[in-house]
Amino acid sequence: MNEGQPVFVRKETPVGRDRIDLLLYFYGSSQFDIVECKGRAQPIIGKHGVTNHFMKAIQQADDYRTKFVEGQCRITGDSARDRKPRIIVIGCSMDSSLSSQQESAIIKKALLASDRAIEYEKGTLLVITWRVLAEKAQADFAADTAVGPDGLLIASRTEINGVARSLLARIVQYVSEHQTKGANLTAQLERLVARNLQGECNRLLHEPDKREIALVSERAQRVLKALEDLQLLQETVMKDPVTAHAALQIADILLYEEDGDLPGGPWVHGATYPLIGLIGKNDKIMDRVTPQLMRILSSDNSEDVIGRASHVARYFPKEVVAAWPNDKVFGLQWTLPNPNELLEQLRQISFLQMGYCLAIHGLADAVSFMNDCAENSVVMDHIATWNVVHAMRDLEALFQSLEEKANSDQANLRAFGKWHARVYEETLKMAEEVKRPPSTK
Repeated sequence: MNEGQPVFVRKETPVGRDRIDLLLYFYGSSQFDIVECKGRAQPIIGKHGVTNHFMKAIQQADDYRTKFVEGQCRITGDSARDRKPRIIVIGCSMDSSLSSQQESAIIKKALLASDRAIEYEKGTLLVITWRVLAEKAQADFAADTAVGPDGLLIASRTEINGVARSLLARIVQYVSEHQTKGANLTAQLERLVARNLQGECNRLLHEPDKREIALVSERAQRVLKALEDLQLLQETVMKDPVTAHAALQIADILLYEEDGDLPGGPWVHGATYPLIGLIGKNDKIMDRVTPQLMRILSSDNSEDVIGRASHVARYFPKEVVAAWPNDKVFGLQWTLPNPNELLEQLRQISFLQMGYCLAIHGLADAVSFMNDCAENSVVMDHIATWNVVHAMRDLEALFQSLEEKANSDQANLRAFGKWHARVYEETLKMAEEVKRPPSTK
């Protein structure tokens, strides 16, 4: 699905007497997918093309989706009234002579010839066989997996990074609580990494071998080196667990190109402010992080990464961010569409986040885009829902932030004041609606 980050929730969800096979709720995103799985007893491909089970499976998933859209059930405090979740159908082929490429071709031909053609072309419907899915997963795993000299597989890069990240998070928490004034922080952290390395690997990896432990150690040392280069291994930073963890996020940004993933954790309102605070106090960090964030925003499609990165970029110097659209790769990724065209985009929130980031730095096209979006009721409902879902733990802080922007005298905010006023108004309405019990009709 080209999601840059992992699935946040994977569960079976009852809908009346029916049961959805899988509900995929993507990390940091209000986008979710309804998945219908079919076994060998109901193959979607037969000897002469697709079977009757093919369209029935799609219709079954569509019926589930309709119940969500009509508000008959909710997920994570959110109804899907004005959005159309993607449908994914996974099934078998009873013709073992077909290659995975032939299976995909048969599916594509059948969908393009059906009344589902438009939805298929828009990307809100995906049908795939178990074989194609397995081969794709195997290829993705191979690309993200190291192989030892003896040919045995070891933990994936993402797993290694995750263990190192967990190890360092625990260590900086400890250091912030037990730091000795005037101590050599680099030496202290290196000692703690060595002392706790085996235990953390045992806790998070299945029977880790010495190669995996060495890779976790290497990753942790790279992070410490990045922190040292940026002069973040200082008492003033490490004495506070909030700023200490923000420093680790900065290191993850700098190491993004070689690692390809950003730190996990639920999106909450204000989560990036400590990170912004550290960057803004140090020109060296700003100089290193600015081009790296542009590359991340040019290559990653995950709403979580786009949201966090674009929020940080709002506080960069105007001349820096205003020049980003001139970069060929960035410009191709973030050509802002007409709001009516945006309704057909799967990445509505991402375009709104980037549009806001560019508008706040004064780009005329982005300012017009945000003001036009303010007049589109469906776009406004979508952003209001997203706001409420991702600030559920602290709605008052969200409302205060939105109200301040709506009433601000700052010239860059007044330029698209229509947007701020509508977002504040619609988010208040949406918060009240989400608090109501779901429909029982």
